[in-house]
Amino acid sequence: MKKRILPLLTVISFSLFNIACSQSQVSEFKPEDLGKKENIVQQITAEDINTIIEHKEYTALFFYTTWCGASIENLETHIKNTLDTLDLDDEELSIAIIGLAKNKNQIEELTKKYDINYTTYYLNSPIGSGIDKSVINKTLKKIFNDYESKNSVPIGLLCNNKKEILLPPAGYIFNNIIEAYYRQK
Repeated sequence: MKKRILPLLTVISFSLFNIACSQSQVSEFKPEDLGKKENIVQQITAEDINTIIEHKEYTALFFYTTWCGASIENLETHIKNTLDTLDLDDEELSIAIIGLAKNKNQIEELTKKYDINYTTYYLNSPIGSGIDKSVINKTLKKIFNDYESKNSVPIGLLCNNKKEILLPPAGYIFNNIIEAYYRQK
């Protein structure tokens, strides 16, 4: 009897492990989802951000964290209002809203809570102010040769597809980045 139970328990344990792993897997970056008006959350890397930047002539990047009050205020107010009124079919502008979190679920909860119906991305990061800022800074240094580290979140910037920063990274309110794009256009 004991011999039969052990293999059965092993099979059940393995099945539960596979179910748990499949539920925690993240969406891979899909360039075709960029700018969709749907609540989609995908994990990305610096290389994926490069693809976003190269997609159109200009890109607005906005990094936020799940623990920062200013980041949450931007999600709740500025990002939602701007995305709801913005022409998202702009041929020249890509928008990448990138959250830092331990897992995809934290970003999904926030985007649902604040009704952000737009493709959102996340960088995997252990939560903690210094760590999150470090992840953002390291990611941006991989992309931009002239990027200077910032010690704040949220961080937003406007760049072109040649990876030239047009609006220097700072703790901008999201709609300020979009306004800067339309001013320079």
